[in-house]
Amino acid sequence: MSWEKVKLGDITDSCLGKMLDQQKNRGEFQPYLANVNVRWGAFDLDDLPQMRFEENEQERYGLRYGDLVVCEGGEPGRCAIWKGQVPNMKIQKALHRVRVHDGLDYRYLYYWFLLAGRRGALDQYFTGATIKHMPGQKLKGVVIDKPSIEIQRRIADILSAYDNLIENNQKQIKLLEEAAQRLYKEWFVRDNVPDGWEQRSLGDVASILRRGISPKYDDNGKYLVISQKCIRQSIMDIREARRESKEYTPELNLQDKDTVICSTGTGTLGRVGQVFGAYPDTT
Repeated sequence: MSWEKVKLGDITDSCLGKMLDQQKNRGEFQPYLANVNVRWGAFDLDDLPQMRFEENEQERYGLRYGDLVVCEGGEPGRCAIWKGQVPNMKIQKALHRVRVHDGLDYRYLYYWFLLAGRRGALDQYFTGATIKHMPGQKLKGVVIDKPSIEIQRRIADILSAYDNLIENNQKQIKLLEEAAQRLYKEWFVRDNVPDGWEQRSLGDVASILRRGISPKYDDNGKYLVISQKCIRQSIMDIREARRESKEYTPELNLQDKDTVICSTGTGTLGRVGQVFGAYPDTT
């Protein structure tokens, strides 16, 4: 059975978010998502910014359950499904909101974007020589593979089951992290350093490698390279990792119980991730 090829603009409604302009914007302050808040399959909802939205802008820039939020720049095409995590959420101009028509499963569309992004199939729709963008008209012209709705749902059911398991595990890890933070505050902030403990510099008790490599990404490369996008709430998520073909010394590979600290990035500087288990050929 052949799959239909259709343009995204024929089977979805999409629009860019609102331009941030403190001098011109009017209305009530409401939270909004910017490009940095969108990851592949997830949102960073800590310390959300706000801007003014008028009553007649609620529908245009607002999000509904099942909307796909797609990056216009930065890493064009990076996207996640909005599931009503925060009430009255809006989007800034750096993002597209994609809302599917009947006959298209929003989960299937997300997984299609995920695969297309990994394969570089979206690159043909980008503009800009150095800084890449995917304007609205280019997004509408994206050609996707569209099987029957039954097959779409079957694909989405299988893949989302794995993602839901990962999400639940991450929630459990976050709860454990919060408990550890409370314990830390009780031991070191409220009661100072416990009797019998001593203060040491990090260099005395750990092997600090150095800052990471500067990779030349290759989608067909053997090795995975993590970036600050992979470090979330004290855990590592290698779904954001990119591939590299150049070989490096084995000491650069991540090992079980390694700690990784972001050295750059707006909103990510100082973020810490813990490696659990082995990450073979990952730098």
